[in-house]
Amino acid sequence: MKIFGKKEKSTTEKPATASQNSGTGSILIQQLLSPATGLAILGTVALIFSFYRGGQLATLVVPKDQLNQFKENSFSFKNRPKIDINSQAVIDAADSSEAAILASSGDYKQAINQAMKDLTYNPPDYLPTIVEAGDILSQFGDDKELAFGLLERAVIMAPDNQYLTLRYCHRLVSDDRITEAEPKLIQLVQKYSQWADPQIALGKVHFLQNKIPVATTELIGLSNSKDLNSKQLEQVSLMLAKLGRTEDGFAIFQKAVKVEPKDSFYASYCQDWVTKNPGSYDTVLAMVKANLSANKNSTNILKQLSLEMKHAALLLLLSRAQDAQAALEPIVAANPKNFDLHILQAAAYVILEQTDKAKIAFQKAANCYQPKF
Repeated sequence: MKIFGKKEKSTTEKPATASQNSGTGSILIQQLLSPATGLAILGTVALIFSFYRGGQLATLVVPKDQLNQFKENSFSFKNRPKIDINSQAVIDAADSSEAAILASSGDYKQAINQAMKDLTYNPPDYLPTIVEAGDILSQFGDDKELAFGLLERAVIMAPDNQYLTLRYCHRLVSDDRITEAEPKLIQLVQKYSQWADPQIALGKVHFLQNKIPVATTELIGLSNSKDLNSKQLEQVSLMLAKLGRTEDGFAIFQKAVKVEPKDSFYASYCQDWVTKNPGSYDTVLAMVKANLSANKNSTNILKQLSLEMKHAALLLLLSRAQDAQAALEPIVAANPKNFDLHILQAAAYVILEQTDKAKIAFQKAANCYQPKF
């Protein structure tokens, strides 16, 4: 544009000299070859690859002509409230997803399909979806490369989310990648010294590595010095029993049971149904009973056992320990190697103050127990 009264300044720049071009090229090459830039490039390639793979796999479970339509509908995660990526809410969202509920009921194939649908249909930077898919695929899928690529991507996206890092460690250990998980767990323990969960996980890892004295010292120290919740107490009690400290373990187990029922470890057995069907425990119990009756002749044994466990847990939540024990007795007899049934029975006996029977059930549970991650 011309400005009256002033000579218009030329905007044409002089071309760079050969020496200037050479210098700039050298600097650019140095920057590209730097470790930081290299890591950034690798991270970008990994991200593109992971979502490319996700897109590939999605077409196996969803017709291509439905993809665009589904991305725009109201079910999309993009219409849900934002979540603080450095909070427990990320894990809670993944664990309460439809895929996670399907997995908890033993329907692993449908859980995988649902997780891949959620991953494909929703924004690629929505962290709960990435965690959900990585978590489900790492446990029940065949493509471990994709599964752990997604979990690693999630940790990179939220490096200050200790709950997410712990979940990643759990899945690494479950996949026998203990040497990868151990240093990450040690870092968590050092950084969050008042947080019991990574310390319990590290104790389990040392048990699996046959470092018995180390694991025993860690867990005894933890039980004496921390205010543990019911689930944490249950895990520590079982680990101590596995380590040969049955009396110590049973004493801690009694503490795990003698809490408010809604805060107890056994509440987790029916938490998915309680969350999905808000209302009274009696209402959920009626629904579980109806499903038990409908599935009485089902060939899906895992699903039937899951319903039996929910049934017993709900009776305990309703302070009906005697009924829970009566319901569990024939099922335990038919499934003598099932850890969950034994531990629920032990809890019922503790509530009923039948200590000798509780100790026997607890010991049987410990014998069946394998450290969970």
